[in-house]
Amino acid sequence: MLIFSLVVALLALDSAALGASISGQRHRVRTVATFPADIDPENLVVRHSGQILMTASNQNKLYQIDPWGRTKPIVLHTFDGHMSVTGIDEVEKDVFVATVGNFSFATFTSTPQSFGLWKIDLRGTKPCVGKLFAIPELDVPNGLVYVGDNDILIADSHVGGIFRVNVHSGHPKLVDSNDPLMKSLPPDPSNPDLVGFGINGIHLNPLNKHEIIFSSTDQNVIGKVGINQHFVPIGNATKVADAVNDDLIPAPNGDIHVASNNAITTIYPGGSKSVFNFTTDAVRLTALKYGRTDPYKHSLFGTVIVFGETGTNTGKLIVVDNY
Repeated sequence: MLIFSLVVALLALDSAALGASISGQRHRVRTVATFPADIDPENLVVRHSGQILMTASNQNKLYQIDPWGRTKPIVLHTFDGHMSVTGIDEVEKDVFVATVGNFSFATFTSTPQSFGLWKIDLRGTKPCVGKLFAIPELDVPNGLVYVGDNDILIADSHVGGIFRVNVHSGHPKLVDSNDPLMKSLPPDPSNPDLVGFGINGIHLNPLNKHEIIFSSTDQNVIGKVGINQHFVPIGNATKVADAVNDDLIPAPNGDIHVASNNAITTIYPGGSKSVFNFTTDAVRLTALKYGRTDPYKHSLFGTVIVFGETGTNTGKLIVVDNY
């Protein structure tokens, strides 16, 4: 999910532009919320109530957004002493974990040993937020997914591997760090889009719980790999399809929806794909999640970075129907 794309021009990304960009297509796009200057929306998770929690890779805040627009977005919590909130997922009803630390887009590096795992408990009348433990082994944690039995998997884009972490006991274990498809590519002055990011998003395959699907950003690849009962990959990953990517989300039927700059790329189980360009503007779609309540159960919510000409970005949360 953490990824930055170099751009030089920007047209305002507003509801009218979004509507014009999809004329005649079956997907309807709507802006749910906008965010002020200097924000890079990174990831999101949808609560049972339908409310959306959003992180930002250049802010130490956790936002909550009402998809129906009844209230304005609020800052649910500020992680003092940190700069970045990256991956987030729900581990039990209204209890979430997130990776929090210090990452800099200026250098595309993180402060060594700065990341840890935090718990966000929203079961009470007020948020209860606290640090579970430091994970000094993490470099640039990105995608995060709960896989059951109190375990999460964290994709580290700089390590080019996957950590398994128990949310109660800690004990992070690097379960894969040698897979070629998960690695970043060497710097290339002729290709400024290479930012040293390998594996990015990560999820269990909904059609095969013994398989992980993932995005690999520098390589523009969606991959898959089998796992054992301890979530350790078996053998090397194989390529599912080529796709410009940030994060991804699988559909219950096995389709894979990929956040791809100003588009959603859908990869079908047979390997074919389609691309839905939701705007022609200079933006980066960073993550996608399905809604959990009517009328959004077949809609994708997406976090969007809108690139500014002066280098200051703004952000949006959008919803795309009919997925």
